[in-house]
Amino acid sequence: NGTGGSASDDAYVMTVDPCHPEGPRLPPMPWVNVLANPTLGTIVSETGAGCTWSRNSREHRLTPWANDPIADPHGEALWIRDHDADVFWSPLPGPTPAANPYEVRHAFGESTWRLESHGLDQETTIFVACEDPVRIAIVRVTNRSAARRRLSIVSYARLVLGVDPGAPIETLLEAATGVLLARNPAGGDFADG
Repeated sequence: NGTGGSASDDAYVMTVDPCHPEGPRLPPMPWVNVLANPTLGTIVSETGAGCTWSRNSREHRLTPWANDPIADPHGEALWIRDHDADVFWSPLPGPTPAANPYEVRHAFGESTWRLESHGLDQETTIFVACEDPVRIAIVRVTNRSAARRRLSIVSYARLVLGVDPGAPIETLLEAATGVLLARNPAGGDFADG
């Protein structure tokens, strides 16, 4: 498609550049990877947009699905913030891309993005645990400059917890563990999730 192709290890590898001076360099439509086990799944596009579900991909979406090949909206996102420079960007090509190109690898069971920007080498890998209902994002950051850096990583998820993205979600901060719990009381058979 002019953006990428199959590698010898059967991964689909592409270079995307959402901030190219002559306009975004993306595939003609979002290229997604479906990562799932029997109880949880996620779809991620080359920009990192996607949807995560539990038990049933239609009835119990944890985050929203948008079948929009133009906007490819992000219901889940990651950002890296440099506190001293007071700047932030996404280690994935969206929703707030860095000014440099990204290498994207959609492989069996995982998707990986590589980026060199802001004096940092960044690698983000998303996968689903083989058996547990857990979506995992590993972000590796290597400082290539001699300067000490103060960075933070922020994760975002727009919760749906069902079919209706407009349903009210109840949240509770569990004081003993510091865990944020969320549930959709109108989630029908999945309200206990």
